[in-house]
Amino acid sequence: MTYTVKEVFYTLQGEGANTGRPAVFLRFAGCNLWTGREEDRSSAICQFCDTDFLGGTKFATADLLAAVVSAEWRSADRPFVVITGGEPLLQLDQPLIDALHNHGFEERDRLALRQPQSERCVRPDERGRAEGRVSSEWNDARGF
Repeated sequence: MTYTVKEVFYTLQGEGANTGRPAVFLRFAGCNLWTGREEDRSSAICQFCDTDFLGGTKFATADLLAAVVSAEWRSADRPFVVITGGEPLLQLDQPLIDALHNHGFEERDRLALRQPQSERCVRPDERGRAEGRVSSEWNDARGF
């Protein structure tokens, strides 16, 4: 499989249970919920996205991409990767998971979803209630 990656960078995790933990962010390019072009935003399933996921660099193998992720690691802590996008689940696969493990990256909660009939793009409204639109196709979800 060829992977298209928008960026890879070292940072601190900014949210969730791992807030403050050193991490390498692997941001995949592409999304199935919006083209990323402003002229298409009004018809997109997720109209609030603020992530630039267009373009990117192609990696021919999982091992090559894992080596690039590993080269960004700068901490004495156990290596930790946050996989994001665009929509990372369009590209994340078992060979990449295995390659990241081979480079010593820790696997966080691993979740495998069966392919439900729809996916939901959810954001809070002005009162904090969840709202969303339904789309088709979900892929396996795996977390690191």
